[in-house]
Amino acid sequence: MSIMTAKAKKITLNIITILLMVAFIGAGFGKLMRTDMMVESFDRYDIPIGLMLLLGFLELSAALGLLIPKVRLFAATGLSIIMAGAIVVHVYHNEMDQLVGPVLLFVLLIAFITMRKQLLKTTKTKKK
Repeated sequence: MSIMTAKAKKITLNIITILLMVAFIGAGFGKLMRTDMMVESFDRYDIPIGLMLLLGFLELSAALGLLIPKVRLFAATGLSIIMAGAIVVHVYHNEMDQLVGPVLLFVLLIAFITMRKQLLKTTKTKKK
C-alpha cells in the first residue's frame, strides 16, 4: 500500500524533474563554458579538462533526457553514476563540506528512479 496517491507522485516527480534539470543544465553549461570555478575545481583534483567537457556534455544531455519517457530512467541512472563519482572525489580529497550538493542530487536521482519505476509498474498493471 502506497502512502502517496498517483497524482501526488506525479506532482512530486514533476518537481524533482525540474530541480534535477535546473541543477544539471547549470552544471553542464558551467563545465562546457569552462567557467573559472569549474576549471579551478578540476585542476585542483588533477582531472583533465577533456573529462570536464565530457561530463558537462553528459550532464546536459541527461538533464534533457529526463523529459523523454523512453530514456529518462537511463538518463537518471547515468546522472546518479556521475554523482557517485563526485561523492568519491570529495571524500578522497577529504572535502566533507563539499558533499551536500552531490549527495542531495544523488538522493533526488534515486527517488526519481524509484518513483518512476513504481509509476510505470502501476500504469502497466492498470492497462491489463
